[in-house]
Amino acid sequence: MHERAQTLSLPRASLLLTSPPYCGVTNYHYDQWLRRWVLGGPPNALVTSGRYRGKFYDQQKYKTLLFNVFSRWKPLLSKEAVIYVRTDHREMTLKITTEVLRGVFPAKRMFRYPRRIEKPTQTHLFRNKIKESAEVDVLLLPAA
Repeated sequence: MHERAQTLSLPRASLLLTSPPYCGVTNYHYDQWLRRWVLGGPPNALVTSGRYRGKFYDQQKYKTLLFNVFSRWKPLLSKEAVIYVRTDHREMTLKITTEVLRGVFPAKRMFRYPRRIEKPTQTHLFRNKIKESAEVDVLLLPAA
């Protein structure tokens, strides 16, 4: 991707807005089966094997996934780009997400904003034993 962007002289993005899967909770492959089917994928939500499928229970594989995704985005972003990531408030997911973001974007200033969520979320519905549901918005801004 990096070489292609340079060759085509594409403008760099000024915003990356995302909410990656939450470790041990989100299974985007399963959750998006209908969308994948419409785009030509199999008409079966139960396919569980393959790369990046499942709920990302393995912390190292989860960290590698996030590192690979953010590293691939980095060359497509302008130096002044803002990165806004909504993530899970649980310690493991939050720790891994912020470690990866600091590693990939070391020159950016990082701010974390906990968000109380009143309505049930996927985290709440699947495995969240904490009564107070919350997520964290992680904001990365250009160096001052």
